[in-house]
Amino acid sequence: MTNKKNQAIVLGATGNMAFAAGNVLLGIKKHSPGFEADFIIMHSELSESDQEILNQIYPCKFVEYKFPESEKYDNSHFYRYTLLAFARYEIFNWLDEYEKIAWLDIDILAQGDIRQLFDATIDDMGWKNEHLRLGGLFRKELDYVKNDEDFFNSGVIVFTDKIPNYKKLTKWCYDKTFEFAEYLSLPDQAVLNHMTHEFPEIKVTDIGKKFNCYPTDKDAKKAVILHSYSSEKFWNYHNIKEWNENYKSWLKMGGSPHTGPKSSIIHKIVKKIWKDAPDPVRYPKGFVRFLVHGG
Repeated sequence: MTNKKNQAIVLGATGNMAFAAGNVLLGIKKHSPGFEADFIIMHSELSESDQEILNQIYPCKFVEYKFPESEKYDNSHFYRYTLLAFARYEIFNWLDEYEKIAWLDIDILAQGDIRQLFDATIDDMGWKNEHLRLGGLFRKELDYVKNDEDFFNSGVIVFTDKIPNYKKLTKWCYDKTFEFAEYLSLPDQAVLNHMTHEFPEIKVTDIGKKFNCYPTDKDAKKAVILHSYSSEKFWNYHNIKEWNENYKSWLKMGGSPHTGPKSSIIHKIVKKIWKDAPDPVRYPKGFVRFLVHGG
């Protein structure tokens, strides 16, 4: 397709997470003056009032996400995740319109110039290498999945139109999601990583920790993008000044607030002893299982 647009940024947000999407846009606006891209928000039940406020930050195209119907789909397999996690599969379909598309999870904080993200991934599909094992994405070892490879975090991805045969990959991802459903631990991340092994012609560029850094990492202050990719988010656990300032700006604009629970003080104390421990107040059974299994 000729006359493609240069780049787009895609976010996914449910109605109760508009504040997080707003925070991402406010961070980009603050740190990337003059940045030009199309902003696409795939959503479920995002209110018209919040859409209007998001549009005040950047003009956005709002696309209501529809998870494909399938007899193989069982909601019990994905109860821990919003179905919007799978919206990133749709980006392959949009590479007919754009040369580069960045998917950004909304549990991130943009604290540097986002243009660097696009500049860092010229030829390939961009991902941050987490140096973990692919098997950790699945609940059990599978004969037809390579479990001894490094995998990549799917929270920050730059897709490019240089990906071979990208037009068939949206359907392939959904098909594999249904095929692996009962075994998926980190669903979309597992499928996308498996895709890169099934199609080795897809070359993955390591975009580096600079663009996908956990808030407590020693390099966090230098990062362009902080990503709270655990259950501890900016809005319920981490106390990050810039995220808090963006959130106040969002509320001042009239945006809907965060309404969920925050991590308990007890959890913050527990985390100092066991880094990976779940919140004993919010998830008591999970905390007990964590201790029993050698936390």
